[in-house]
Amino acid sequence: MELATQPPARAAAVGPIKGQGRNNNFDLVRLVAAWSVIITHGLIMAGHPVSEDPLHRLSNGWLVLSNWAVYTFFIISGYLISLSAERSRSLRQFSLNRALRIWPGLAICTLVVALLLGPLVTTLPLGTYLAEAPTWQYLWSLTVFRISTGLPGVFEQQPFHEVNGSIWTLAYEVACYILVGVLAWWGLLRKPATLWVLGGLWLAAYVPLQLYGYPDKLRYAFLYTTLYTDDLVLLFGYFLAGMVCYRLVQRGFWFRPWIGLAALALLMLRWWATAPASAHGFTGLWVLAHPLLPWIYLLLPICTFALCFMALPNWLRHPLGQGRDWSYGIYIYGMPAQQTVYWLWGSSLPLWGYQAISLLAVLPLAAASWAWVESPMLRLKPGQKQAAAKALA
Repeated sequence: MELATQPPARAAAVGPIKGQGRNNNFDLVRLVAAWSVIITHGLIMAGHPVSEDPLHRLSNGWLVLSNWAVYTFFIISGYLISLSAERSRSLRQFSLNRALRIWPGLAICTLVVALLLGPLVTTLPLGTYLAEAPTWQYLWSLTVFRISTGLPGVFEQQPFHEVNGSIWTLAYEVACYILVGVLAWWGLLRKPATLWVLGGLWLAAYVPLQLYGYPDKLRYAFLYTTLYTDDLVLLFGYFLAGMVCYRLVQRGFWFRPWIGLAALALLMLRWWATAPASAHGFTGLWVLAHPLLPWIYLLLPICTFALCFMALPNWLRHPLGQGRDWSYGIYIYGMPAQQTVYWLWGSSLPLWGYQAISLLAVLPLAAASWAWVESPMLRLKPGQKQAAAKALA
């Protein structure tokens, strides 16, 4: 099934699309975002309140680093997945490319945690651990849409009990991939009206969520999955913002640094206009602070892409070397590594020492995941060998 995503004449008129080559900072931004998740989760797993998170203080309590990181991942994903869909010649190629990026790393991580880490650290006898139903239910995470985060007897004596709670976002990420694939298959991805319709539908879901919340029947509408409707609406908003930014860049819009700084200033003003507790009222600068006016969905993507397209030296653009992306490995192995560090040394470490060791402990895991799992799988993408041969010609 071919995808109707041929580039229009307008795209050719503005020259190469930013971000299609390596002259961008996506690697750097994703790496910083992955580290940010580690920092916030480290506070929680060491039993500290999230109010100690640096961004929590800076944003007047509106945001923590891990939230910013997840939103940033979805914003960038909306951009790059739109690009991927337009490069793919068929729905099969697009689906296979997405599966090769997400699933192999997740599969190995899930098996390592359940069948290697779990038996080593569980408080249960090995036979009992292997006989417990939750041990094998953990493998449901391989489906992506039914994420399990705990194992019997594993880290249950620690302040935070989940073994790998970070991966809950992957179900929402894949749901967004499916939507883009369907839109491309139907020939709707490039139509200007599509983004307007998606934006209208998103607002129609977002406003009642902010006003009233969703009843349980609607929140748990995706039966037999760990997808929740309210989280899907919130995260899809950032993914959609990334899709919109991709279309703007394709049409020649340039996210200049001063635009990013202006957006950041407005975002900071929005955070400091009122305290979170009064956000539902009309006190202070309510135009910036009221939740029915979701400025963050506009301002954060602008900040993100201004940073992604900022001129930086090549060593900073690709701090791990060009062609190496450890951010996914850091993301999926971060929490198991952090929990293991706490299991080994517990409260004997000061917070800064625990955070530092955790940040270092996940690096070899992420490097191994990239070198031995993710990178080899990505080389299996349809057309990858032809593209490499063309580049060397």
